Formats: sequence, C-alpha cells, structure tokens
Amino acid sequence: MDLDESLKEYGRNPADFVRGQYELGHKIVVMGEKHNSSEHHGFICNLLRSLSRGNLKLGLELNMTWQKRVDKYIATRGASSDKYFEAGTRRGSGYGRILSAAAQVGIPVLCLDEGNLENKDEGMASRLCSRMCAPDEILVYVGGSHASSADHRTGGILKREFGDAKVFTVKQETEPSLYNPSSTYGFTAALSKSVFGNSSLAFSLKDKRLRAVLEQIDQGTSSVIWGKPWYDSHDGFIYLAKDLEKIAVSRK
Repeated sequence: MDLDESLKEYGRNPADFVRGQYELGHKIVVMGEKHNSSEHHGFICNLLRSLSRGNLKLGLELNMTWQKRVDKYIATRGASSDKYFEAGTRRGSGYGRILSAAAQVGIPVLCLDEGNLENKDEGMASRLCSRMCAPDEILVYVGGSHASSADHRTGGILKREFGDAKVFTVKQETEPSLYNPSSTYGFTAALSKSVFGNSSLAFSLKDKRLRAVLEQIDQGTSSVIWGKPWYDSHDGFIYLAKDLEKIAVSRK
C-alpha cells in the first residue's frame, strides 16, 4: 500500500478523531502541543467550540496559583482580560485565546502546573487524579513531551493510574517549514508532499498496518523518544496543515 492509499484509508478529521476517543470509552485524552504554536492553539480552540460533552473539563499547563482567577473568568468572562493569563512564563503563549474559547462554551479549566520543577509530570498527573470525579472526561493540553505514554511522563503516569483503556495520548505536528521543523521527520515530510498535504488528518497509531507504513516511510529518520520511535510513545497522531478554518467544522 503506497502513502496516498494509506492516508485515504487511515486518515480522519482531527476533531472527529478526538471526539471519537471519548465515544470509545476513554476518559482522558492527553494532547501534546508546541508552546506558542498558533496552529495547535487554533485547533484546540475550534475543537473546544465543537465539543458538547456535559462532563468535559480542560486541563492546561498553567500555574495552579491562577486557578481561582481562571474559574472566575470562565464563569463570568469579566474577571479580567484573557491576556492576564499570558504573563510570566506564559507571556505571548496564546493561552488566553484557549481560555476564551473554553469560556464561550462553559468548559471548566483545571490549572495543572504545581510549580514542581524537579518532577513536573508527577505533579500534573497528581493534580488531575485528585480533581477527577467518576463521570468526568478530561481533555489535557500540555507540552508535547508531557503527553507521551512513557512511564515517567504525564500521559504514561495517567495510563498507569487509570489504565490504557481510559487514557489516550496524542502527538501533534504541523506542516514542516523552515521556522517549524518537525520531530517526526520522515512521516510529516512525506505527508506534506502527498496529495493530502493541504489537509489536516488524524491517525490511530494502534493499527499495526499503519505502523508498518510508518516504519517504511521513516526508515530510521524518525526521532527517537526515550529509546523508542515517536510512534511507539503515543496512541494517536494529528497532522495540522494550513486549513485551520476547516479542521473542526465536521460534526456528527
């Protein structure tokens, strides 16, 4: 099976793909992002506006000291400017627009960063575990390395706590460019040059046939994350092209 055939068979609309994980029984979807990426933030904003799940919460890599102000902002939209949330280490991050999108649809936001610089992943996972109730579904949006399924990362710790069937980890990449080099090299580069290169697509990395295609495309060019190819450290992959207005418009 060549690349174009594989993309046609396995590629999904990214928003439908993420929503579908909850319908498959996952309670937590952990999405990795590149800090300050307008493409990643644009997608998550569109996704939040398209979600209609009553028990959904959003977990962000924001300092937990901001929790009360975030709660007030989500509840009233008038507590402060959303730009307040881009101060300090999040200056210019674009997180304000994500909070604005969450506020528009009334999705509660949990600030995950406990300020534990020695073990940030343990801290974020612990905070999620302590704040999650039985009916909750959580969309976790954190830096790409934290979203990995590796045992010592937030995604992997949550899998250990809740089980693989309840937690789904996703790696995001954007169309490669001089200013946005990809860490998935072979696959992302090949995808961007394919007939689907102008379309945003999502894939389940649990499909063995797709993995065989990835291995053939990468042929050693893929980045290795903690001793494994990137596709062994995540459950799903999202490729974002320059069509952000189209990414999350598909609804079931």
